[in-house]
Amino acid sequence: MRLMDLLRSVLAVAFFIGAIIVAMRGRKKQLVFLKTDCGHCGQPIEFPDYSEKESISCPACQSPVVLLRKPGAPVVVEHQLPTRWLWFWVYVRLPLSVLVTLIEFAGMASPSGSVVLVTLAVVGVYCFTVWGLHERTRWGWELNWLVLILDGISMMFREGIRDGAIMFGHFMVAAVWVSCNYVYFRKRRHLFSAINDF
Repeated sequence: MRLMDLLRSVLAVAFFIGAIIVAMRGRKKQLVFLKTDCGHCGQPIEFPDYSEKESISCPACQSPVVLLRKPGAPVVVEHQLPTRWLWFWVYVRLPLSVLVTLIEFAGMASPSGSVVLVTLAVVGVYCFTVWGLHERTRWGWELNWLVLILDGISMMFREGIRDGAIMFGHFMVAAVWVSCNYVYFRKRRHLFSAINDF
């Protein structure tokens, strides 16, 4: 069991150093939105420039619409919120969570069938979340809320914690962690559009 404790400590230090590096990297970017109208119902549609020429369903009438900038329509430029934490979350934090989960599972003497199923489900949710957030899909953004809830629960109920004060401390840390991530991802909802979904 000593090896698992050492591994957890090394991963925690790596996570902390990575978070500091990510906090110092990057700057605000500009996000350009174009405008068009649905050819069937006339519904105005605003979309990010990187989605031009993609086909979507009209939000109003569900008819297929190819996203092309309407001639003469104004281009809207917004300053995008920083995405350093998003990058760290998708490419470092979530993969490390998968790795730690698998290492902890491998360290179990003889896991029961239910433990195997729960471990596979958690790893699956984390992997699909990484994929969805990488592709900037709305379902990936929504699945991330489940990951945040799983994070909060796992922070509150660590193995071997019996002291009420320590459990309360873990609850407070989990509440702050989930709350900060809730605010961060809620503000960046516009980055995850249904345009990129299946």
